[in-house]
Amino acid sequence: MADQGLEGSQPVDLSKNPSGIVPMLQNIVSTVNLDCKLDLKAIALQARNAEYNPKYKPELFPGLIYRMKQPKIVLLIFVSGKIIITGAKVRDEAYTAFVNIYPVLTEFRKYQQW
Repeated sequence: MADQGLEGSQPVDLSKNPSGIVPMLQNIVSTVNLDCKLDLKAIALQARNAEYNPKYKPELFPGLIYRMKQPKIVLLIFVSGKIIITGAKVRDEAYTAFVNIYPVLTEFRKYQQW
C-alpha cells in the first residue's frame, strides 16, 4: 500500500489485516511550542475565524480557538505560546496551517518588561 494514499481506497492485505478491517486515518494532532507569550485578545480582534472570550469562565477553556478554512484545520492557541493543531488528514495540512498562522502569531508576541 502507498504511504500517502487513503487507507480505505485500496484492497486489504489479509496477511497484514486478517480481520479484513483497516482503521482509517481521520485526524492528525500536532503540537508547537513558540516559547514566548502571546496576546490572545489582540489576535482575536485581528483574526477572522477566532473565538476567544477570557471573561466567560476562562477556567473552562483558557485558549483561543482559530478555525482555519484552507486547509480545514482547528488551532488551539494558548497565551503560553503553545499551539495544538487538529483536523489534518495528512501531515502537510498541519504544516501548511502552521506556516499560514505563524506570521500572525509573531506579530502579537508579548515582550517582558523589566
